[in-house]
Amino acid sequence: MGEIEKSKKKKGSSTFIIHTEQLPIYETPTFSDLTSAGNCHAECQGGCSASNSAAACFACKHFTQSLRNRAGFKCVERCDDGFYQDNDKCKICSIHCKTCVKAEQCVTCHGAQLLIDVDHFGHFDHGQCVDKCPQGLISDYDSNLLQSRCVLKKNPCSRGYYEDERMNCVACDASCSTCHGPGALKCDECAQGYSNTTYGFCRPCCGQTSSDEHCEDCSIPHKDPISSSSAHHPSIFKTSFIAISSVAVFISLIYCCMKCFDDGILSPLAYFTRSNDNEYSQLNSALQDEDSDDDEDYDSDEEELFKVRTKTEKPAATDLTSILTR
Repeated sequence: MGEIEKSKKKKGSSTFIIHTEQLPIYETPTFSDLTSAGNCHAECQGGCSASNSAAACFACKHFTQSLRNRAGFKCVERCDDGFYQDNDKCKICSIHCKTCVKAEQCVTCHGAQLLIDVDHFGHFDHGQCVDKCPQGLISDYDSNLLQSRCVLKKNPCSRGYYEDERMNCVACDASCSTCHGPGALKCDECAQGYSNTTYGFCRPCCGQTSSDEHCEDCSIPHKDPISSSSAHHPSIFKTSFIAISSVAVFISLIYCCMKCFDDGILSPLAYFTRSNDNEYSQLNSALQDEDSDDDEDYDSDEEELFKVRTKTEKPAATDLTSILTR
């Protein structure tokens, strides 16, 4: 234990003893302070707490993978099925994936499910496992023997057209050279004078002196084919930010309008409310005047009635002569 110091202090007639004790200082243990059990698993580094166990390593040589019950970890040479590599860790995939490259982006699916394999700006379901291909995609069981996929169906129409739901060939958007659906988001290649370097969809090229935010710098090579990696679409976050900002501005405008209506600034009933208040005041004063006139008439009527009663009920004069003779 630490040293104990004693000191005395006098206060009046009493004596106080103060004890000062220095507590021991404990250092945080490290793996180097632990004693290895020996005969460690091949994936262990720096020792282990139990022999031949990948879940008892002090550190891992390759990757650390969480146990499925999330009650610890084990050391592995490569990530197991159902996990994906993130630096030196193996993280668990979505329950819908058999294997994956991200938590929600599958590479293979369970059972006979189909993998949506269309990494395009207009398809946010890329890497999802489904039982049936969604509209606009067809099943592909031949090109990939490991995993059946949902892919874009081959366009039977001529260049610059796409096939709609009624099996008709419809012209692509003006910004598209080739497409697989309506609008600029469904372009496969941009038309002359358009590019898709920023937002992932085709927009007009800027002029030499133009700084318009709604155009593209066509000096940068544009993405003509459908990209095969989501890393080619980093601007989706910028698009999301613009969309969220627009919604926030719209909500603010609605709030301001409602505030103005509550304050009566823009309310169409404000004029009528003030007019009705004036009419009510005038009507109320008129009614009060009528009541006062009625009260005066009533008072005058009572005075006349009182005078009549006084005259009728007044006792007759007493004849003193008759009283004396009696």
